[in-house]
Amino acid sequence: IDCDVDYIENFENWTAAALPLMSNAGDQDKRITQASRANIRSVKGTSRDNPLEFTLTEKRALTGPNSSKETYHYTLSHPDVGALYKAGGILNIFPTNDPALVELFAKTVGIKLSSKKHAELAQRLTHDFDLRTPSQDLLDMAGLSADDLNGLDVIDVIKILADKKGDISKMRDQIIDCLRPLMPRAYSIASSSKTASDKVDLCVATVRYELGERAYGGVASTYLQDQLKVGDKVKGYFVSNKAFALPLDNQQPVIMIGPGTGLAPFRGFLQEHAHRGSSAPTWLFFGDRNQETDFLYAAELDAYLKDGTLTKLDLAFSRDQAAKVYVQDRMRENAAELFDYLEKDAAVFVCGDAKHMAHDVDLALREIIQTQGKMNSTQADQYLDLMKQDKRYVRDVY
Repeated sequence: IDCDVDYIENFENWTAAALPLMSNAGDQDKRITQASRANIRSVKGTSRDNPLEFTLTEKRALTGPNSSKETYHYTLSHPDVGALYKAGGILNIFPTNDPALVELFAKTVGIKLSSKKHAELAQRLTHDFDLRTPSQDLLDMAGLSADDLNGLDVIDVIKILADKKGDISKMRDQIIDCLRPLMPRAYSIASSSKTASDKVDLCVATVRYELGERAYGGVASTYLQDQLKVGDKVKGYFVSNKAFALPLDNQQPVIMIGPGTGLAPFRGFLQEHAHRGSSAPTWLFFGDRNQETDFLYAAELDAYLKDGTLTKLDLAFSRDQAAKVYVQDRMRENAAELFDYLEKDAAVFVCGDAKHMAHDVDLALREIIQTQGKMNSTQADQYLDLMKQDKRYVRDVY
């Protein structure tokens, strides 16, 4: 079964279908399925149907005022979170839609949300429906495919539908029925519960862009930055990420590669590393656009370097020089030492952009193994495959 981090519904559907096939004991399989569901949902804060309500206790910009990006640190507090997550885990946040976007949707389909008869719909448009990502059914209505979107959202698709069909007032109910449910958004946790048992930190880049005359934003990232203030309540739940965890062996070297908000889990790793008093070497590759404005958690990383928690830090700020430099370039510059770490059983963790960064880092790692280990490409692939099998090469990319 192919599942993402929000796996509960997939798991339940699978068990409901599979257990009867594995049992000839009549109603016994039903009892097993019910017990499985109860166990998963019994711990508050570990499933979508049983979330925790956090209090936002800290919100601060990590990027400078002249940065081309908006990256924020958020601290969510709750007295019971300490036992629910580990460094490297995931926190799913329940967002609500931007009120301006809700109003624009209503205007586009010709509904007055101020009317009492639409009060329930107004709530559902705010909390239950995804107004950013068009469903396949809505695309089909407009005669579009996902490849046609290029950043367009639900409202854009409805406008295209109106251009083709004319008056869409009789299609309102059908359009609303085609809206996707508003799903929780998953974020890598940027803290360790070992250092504070009543809070969890997130490091989130706010998504904004413009197309034509419209401004767009990511549902959850703008919810966190634009709608919430310190003291507000936020609902969410944890999902474990067991493979993406600091090695239990306090002597095993660790290499962390996380540009941008990919740094998030490694902040938690370093907190836990310091808490353990581990003597293992730690090496972080971090990068972003400009050092002056985009060096996330710079003071903390500098402190970790000074006290020995972080052994080595290599930085790649792509736009601080004429030729762009990325984390994979820093890896190649340190090829001999990096391979020496690998030969000493270092665990390599990669977090961040799946589309470009993760591929480029993987390619660089293979090249380093091949050149420094004097291997051919097949041998280098086998070396890396063995690292994966031993959980020494683990990626959390998105």
